[in-house]
Amino acid sequence: MLLGHVVKQNKAWIVSHGTDVLSNALTHRFEKRVERRKNHEPIAYIIGHKEFYGRPFIVNRNSLIPRPESELFIEMLKKHLDPNETFQCWDVGTGSGAIAITTALEFPKSNVLATDSCKRALAVAEKNVKTYKLSKRITTQPANLLDTPTVTRLQRSNKPLIITANLPYVPQELYGASPEKPETQALPFEPKNALVSEDDGLFHIKKLLE
Repeated sequence: MLLGHVVKQNKAWIVSHGTDVLSNALTHRFEKRVERRKNHEPIAYIIGHKEFYGRPFIVNRNSLIPRPESELFIEMLKKHLDPNETFQCWDVGTGSGAIAITTALEFPKSNVLATDSCKRALAVAEKNVKTYKLSKRITTQPANLLDTPTVTRLQRSNKPLIITANLPYVPQELYGASPEKPETQALPFEPKNALVSEDDGLFHIKKLLE
């Protein structure tokens, strides 16, 4: 993946050109990315995008990297809703906007409000919204859970409301890399405010439900 990113080719091309020789400039660029990976920086941040539900999304260190498990949000929506269903979706803590955008793409008659308390993360979501040409159906808005501007905007819609919320859920004591748990090595690279929640990881979820 790192080599493909450097030479701007896919995996199949890399495999079929195994005897090609890289230029010094490309070798240097590749080695710099390998060094970053050796320090456990997530590949998504190194190459600048992550695939979600079969589509690439821009990511950087201002946004959480979309997890494959989060695709279950979309699977659940498709299980319970008709593809031509008309509804208003509110994606809380949208981050890169992967869930909001995928919802809009899989349900072409839906409208989506994507909110996040972090303006830098919201800027990443806005780039992805523009990439998929969904600015007319997805509205991005800075918001901390269910604050007044969000309530006002949602009340304007007369459509059924669907809420998707992938909120911070990691307890403070579990945040950080652990040699015993390789899956935690990426955590320090990701925005702490998108991962860590007080009250044993349940603070944000409880606050939203209240």
